[in-house]
Amino acid sequence: MAATLMEMLVIANSQTPRRRQRLVLVAEVLGLEL
Repeated sequence: MAATLMEMLVIANSQTPRRRQRLVLVAEVLGLEL
């Protein structure tokens, strides 16, 4: 799962800041669930 989260963050960095913030929040939620 860590690799998937890393990939999401990398993709988020290439996206717009707004989408980046959203993906970061999603990653945090997934991290709390894990």
